[in-house]
Amino acid sequence: MGESLSAQFYYRFPTFADASVKLKSGGAGPSKMNFNLLVCEMQFIDPHGDTLSIAKPQDIDSISLGGSIFFYKDGYQEQIASTNSVKLLIIRKVTYEPIEIGAMGLRTRTGVGIKNYSSLIANSVEKQLTLNVDIDIAMETTYFLNTGNEMLKAGKSAFLTMFPKNSDAIQGYIKAKKPSFNKEQDVKKLFDYCVGLQ
Repeated sequence: MGESLSAQFYYRFPTFADASVKLKSGGAGPSKMNFNLLVCEMQFIDPHGDTLSIAKPQDIDSISLGGSIFFYKDGYQEQIASTNSVKLLIIRKVTYEPIEIGAMGLRTRTGVGIKNYSSLIANSVEKQLTLNVDIDIAMETTYFLNTGNEMLKAGKSAFLTMFPKNSDAIQGYIKAKKPSFNKEQDVKKLFDYCVGLQ
């Protein structure tokens, strides 16, 4: 309660680092970048030292940063592993729910919908924050397997569909290791296992 949102911003990588940016037009973009997990935006340091979000992410073909590749299609997708035919992607979404501070300082949910904010910038749009309101922030991280033609939420059936030649071995791995499809380390280990079978 009462904390500044700016103090809560955090990033995918420990520091802003050099990124290789490819634009769809063939040009290149800014280089010192990091992915802001609170607003799900790629940000860069401009020549004056200011932290800015990319204004037109739809113009980006890809950004290579910190061992991952980021794409933009209705939000950023992070590729954390790939084969010649299948990519392992992370898609993150953040939702904000205003919680009014009522009598005696007790929090009360305001119900469905978004209230007026006073200055939170997300997706290159300024949102207004209301005084005497806390904001609950919920982050959702989902893993997907993508072939370019087909994108499936990571799970047992998705791995069996994307790697059909090794279905018995994959089923055995899943039965023995019991991976959580909500944990990056588990999903990546299963993906690496499937790639090793090829």
